[in-house]
Amino acid sequence: DWGRQSTRLVDATKSSATHFELSFTFDTTIETSRDPATAGAASDLILGGGVDLVVMEAVRVGLVRSAPSEVCVSANRTYEWLPNQITTYLLSAREIESIVEKLCVTAKQKEIKPEKRRELLGAAANWLTVLSTYRKASGALTVEVALERMFEDLRADFE
Repeated sequence: DWGRQSTRLVDATKSSATHFELSFTFDTTIETSRDPATAGAASDLILGGGVDLVVMEAVRVGLVRSAPSEVCVSANRTYEWLPNQITTYLLSAREIESIVEKLCVTAKQKEIKPEKRRELLGAAANWLTVLSTYRKASGALTVEVALERMFEDLRADFE
């Protein structure tokens, strides 16, 4: 239903052991859905992204001259932050609701191991946080709440 054409360029550069820069370039054309079932807030598009970071701990070994003919070994603890994976997404609110539903259904299956179940439910919770943040910022309602309010208004009109 959604027409998308996209070229995306993501670049990560590291200028020192403690500094890196991320740049995102998007050239995207988006057409809204022609499906009447996804009209309203459910068809609102949410653009987001993030980066996973890897923090490496290491011991930096160096040589220190303590006297003209003596060299000592020094060891200092150091940390290095590296970008691991960059993630971007452009989804409708309805698509995110569908993802949450699929994650929860999968997590309930008997053959899913407890560790995987926690991972799936954690991912669902993250997507619900995205929706919650979006709805707080935009004032958008869930489809269920919007329909409930519409039916309450209709019932009041007939009474």
